[in-house]
Amino acid sequence: FGSGYSNFIYFFDIPIDILKIDGSLIKRVGDYRGYVALETIVEFAQKLNIKTVAEFVEDANIFGKLKKLDLDMYQGYYFSKPKPLSEL
Repeated sequence: FGSGYSNFIYFFDIPIDILKIDGSLIKRVGDYRGYVALETIVEFAQKLNIKTVAEFVEDANIFGKLKKLDLDMYQGYYFSKPKPLSEL
């Protein structure tokens, strides 16, 4: 944490407008520590005026917990399985 690709310095150097939160974190929303970590990430992004996207939203339970965190966008099997561009 804090070195290499996990370094917060990128928030100063790269014009970030959307932060996509990895499924490995989203899967842990049901655990206390996982929820607090996601809550902190979302609040951090909101303070920097960065939109948030949760990937790997698999079911209504995960979606309900994420909705409480006020993310901006969601994606995952709960909404739709991946489709070819021609089907969208």
